[in-house]
Amino acid sequence: RLVHAYSQSRFNSNLEELKYALRSVERHLIGSVRKIFLVTNNGSVPKFIDLSKDSDPPIEIIDYRTLLGRESFCSRSIESVLHKIPGLSEHFLYFNDDMILNQDLDLRDWFGSNGQGIWYQDTSPLIRFFHRYAFFSNLIDVDGGVVFARHRMFQKLEIEGSIPPPIGHNPRILSKSLIEDFVERFSDEVTVLREQVFRSPKAFCFFDAYCYYYVDQGKLTFTQDKKTAILIQRNQLTSLINRVSLLIPPRQAFICIADIRMESTSPCSAVKGFLDRLFPEPSRWE
Repeated sequence: RLVHAYSQSRFNSNLEELKYALRSVERHLIGSVRKIFLVTNNGSVPKFIDLSKDSDPPIEIIDYRTLLGRESFCSRSIESVLHKIPGLSEHFLYFNDDMILNQDLDLRDWFGSNGQGIWYQDTSPLIRFFHRYAFFSNLIDVDGGVVFARHRMFQKLEIEGSIPPPIGHNPRILSKSLIEDFVERFSDEVTVLREQVFRSPKAFCFFDAYCYYYVDQGKLTFTQDKKTAILIQRNQLTSLINRVSLLIPPRQAFICIADIRMESTSPCSAVKGFLDRLFPEPSRWE
């Protein structure tokens, strides 16, 4: 399964998902944004971003090594130190680069009336099936071993007997103080995680564990109220499936691009065309 760490999807982002994610933030969320931090590989600046612009809200580039203190290609290791970003708010929204907004949203969509953060479940029947029955991933590797890593995490959290629903691949609200509490409670697992160079089935699923732990503690709400449309980049078959599914534009609140290419260096033309039509105008940061 370590081959997944070396696949094209880890090093080739020629679909430029981040560009469309930022365009979606400008269209659907901009009134709730104070500042955007981009945590990048070695502090590199994506080629479509113009830092010379005096944009509001501003973008700041963060070299993940200044947070982690070492080099790693394991996203879960890097996630475990995001709360250390200088100037970060107590509550902040975390996006992967392939998380795209598809509806007008504001912070009320991530905070309940009780003040608790809201996380959204994955509602895809296929993903929920593989999430619950991990052994089927021996036949079809849908996520490079993440299913197995999650099940090891369930054992650590002592929730293996009643497996909770999977977390949707969409923006997540986080609390710095809760993360610090979580890191202290699971210090052994986090210490090992921060030493990992590549993601593997043995990696501690940091934010998944954060979600499930605080849902169990009654400090986080976990709901199916908003759904995510998933578009897959892998091969010609998935490209054809995308073309058919995009005949009717998705109505879900979020869109995610599941890039699981192992060898192909080309982006899915169906997804590229759809995103260009959906977000034709450059954002204020381009």
